[in-house]
Amino acid sequence: WEPTRPVYRQEILTGVLRNTNYKVMLGNCPNPVVLRLCPANLVTFKKEIALLRHIYPKILVPVPLFTNFTAQHPYALESYIHGATLDNLWEQLSSAELLDLLTQLGEIASRIHSIRFTEAGYLDENLEVTQPLYNFGEYYFELIFPLFENLSRSNQPELDFVQPLLKVLQVHKTAFTDLPITNRLVHGDFNPKNIMIYRENHRWTVSGIIDWEFGFSASTLLDIGNFLRFEDEMPPGARDAFVDRKSVV
Repeated sequence: WEPTRPVYRQEILTGVLRNTNYKVMLGNCPNPVVLRLCPANLVTFKKEIALLRHIYPKILVPVPLFTNFTAQHPYALESYIHGATLDNLWEQLSSAELLDLLTQLGEIASRIHSIRFTEAGYLDENLEVTQPLYNFGEYYFELIFPLFENLSRSNQPELDFVQPLLKVLQVHKTAFTDLPITNRLVHGDFNPKNIMIYRENHRWTVSGIIDWEFGFSASTLLDIGNFLRFEDEMPPGARDAFVDRKSVV
């Protein structure tokens, strides 16, 4: 990709847990690019690249510019999303600024969830569902319940809430299993560390949503619940600002 442009600066991007990413500045190129090295699972990496191509420009995401999946260390070059992650700036923002961002994020989440697939399930590198989820709620319940059971066996005082939570889950299991089957795009890790923001004309704006490796077709409640688990750190009115512009579940 652009073989005549020399690399004159590169730096590793911190804060990414699963992938090794570099910000690369090229000669005669005003904007940097991101070099992403493939983690262990090449199929997941290919799926994420295909998903980015599928949803851009409807969703502001890194744009794949070049890929090499057959290299010794497979990689992709993507456009650089300017700004910083919301979690790094969270405490510096006023309540009004946060509420404004939450309204923007509700609109973005609505656009994400408006994208549909033929059925619910996990996607392959061609964005075809290879592992259908015929009852996402039941699948999710069976996924999280054993995790809490393991935690309940701990003697740590800070985990005293787990046993009562298990009882609540058991009583309300049908709230999971009765969820309607939905085939909408879900980010899978929709939270402040994957939301890029920047300040322009005295206003904080969402510049992009990153890290789509967990994207799949399922219930939008997953993204909504994931995001609102930080509600105790948000200003009053946060839930209304975010959910008011949500798509239907």
